[in-house]
Amino acid sequence: MEPESAADASSGLLAMLSASLPTNPVRQFQLLYCGWIISSMLMHMHHYDRFYQWFYSSGIGLASKRGLGAHPSRLYGIFTPPTLTPLQLRLAGYAFTGCMIGACTPLAPRVFLFVSFLLYFFYFTQLYADATLSGHNSILLPAMLLLLSCAPSLDHEVHFMYVQYSTARCTPTIHTSKAH
Repeated sequence: MEPESAADASSGLLAMLSASLPTNPVRQFQLLYCGWIISSMLMHMHHYDRFYQWFYSSGIGLASKRGLGAHPSRLYGIFTPPTLTPLQLRLAGYAFTGCMIGACTPLAPRVFLFVSFLLYFFYFTQLYADATLSGHNSILLPAMLLLLSCAPSLDHEVHFMYVQYSTARCTPTIHTSKAH
């Protein structure tokens, strides 16, 4: 018997993973979306922690502000996010990632998605000055998390999510190209 090649093993693993996905298209999207965010958080959270350690104690004027986008702004124009200590930021990041993992389980995915939506505003508003998280890079997360957490049947909103995500990603580009 010949040993299994790496390509055969990876295609077998991929087939097993795709067979284990639910048939509900919104749940499939939610699992893949959350999986991508989880892997990104696990790979980069220590870099965000290191940046925030420096930023928090840097003494520069921007270090006292919190918000969304490339320039810190209030949440939905109303709420000013709190300033977290480096330890609190780390705990908020762990809690956000843990809730994203919880959303991938059958226990209470909508509850975990909604708590992730709330935790987003504690974690990501602290990191607006990090070039990898400012502007449009993470701004779509709360809208998608809220939409997924409110999906009543988790099988009819998939087209709306695609339209919302596509529109949100393309609008700044269209706006920028018209400005020039």
